[in-house]
Amino acid sequence: MVGDVGILGGYFDDAGINIQKDDYALPMSPVTRAVLELVRDEGPDMLINIHGHEYDPCILPVPYIPDAAKKELLMFYNRFYATLKKNGYTGREFDVLGSGGLDGEEIPSFDLDSMLYHTGAGTCFTFESPHGCSDMRKQDHTVYEKNPYNYDDILKIYHLLIEDAADFLL
Repeated sequence: MVGDVGILGGYFDDAGINIQKDDYALPMSPVTRAVLELVRDEGPDMLINIHGHEYDPCILPVPYIPDAAKKELLMFYNRFYATLKKNGYTGREFDVLGSGGLDGEEIPSFDLDSMLYHTGAGTCFTFESPHGCSDMRKQDHTVYEKNPYNYDDILKIYHLLIEDAADFLL
């Protein structure tokens, strides 16, 4: 892909590798290796992989982790979604205790969050924030609502996420 397009975009490193879906069994991108080594060395209690999308904010399920880890994620999930609701926001809901498959996937991919957990991170998940650039869409991509999130809302949602994460860990 490198050299075939002018700008790789936010998902890819300079070598054209999407760290979220890298080949974790080797060869892997130097960026992926560095992140995994950092997690192995530091052993963070919580690791939040931050993304953006055109939907309501959400915590994605993490496939291929033990049920005990999924239950801990569910405790944080419930806490954070209650905080969103208390502050007038809605969250896109997922079954975090399930297989981790999204949008009908029966067998989810082994992704970065799974690898980070198995490398040494405690509670680990992807947080998808509304990016505020386009309308809200249903699963079939039809518009159901004009984008309700402005930049102040997005910043507030991030603050709520980090505050809840810190309180959860303490």
